[in-house]
Amino acid sequence: METTLRLVRTWMGSGRDEEVEQTVSGTPLTYSSRSFPIDITILTEISNERTTLINVVKALGEYLTSEEGDLRTKGTHNRDGVTNECLHLMQS
Repeated sequence: METTLRLVRTWMGSGRDEEVEQTVSGTPLTYSSRSFPIDITILTEISNERTTLINVVKALGEYLTSEEGDLRTKGTHNRDGVTNECLHLMQS
């Protein structure tokens, strides 16, 4: 869980403000080279059974319930993205 918490905190602190703006405005998201590897790392941890989706959601807890809209948006986006990728992994 410590690794998952560190990965989530790194992702949340990565300054992806342009992504928040795109999410709020409804513009399709594009991944920048600096942010994409963190999502891949979280997915790799899940696929290698070093963490679970529930641990990722637990690590996101404080962000998902944040009173700051930007943090809540980023946390929700991360949760949704990881969940969708996990579903794709399970189906393939």
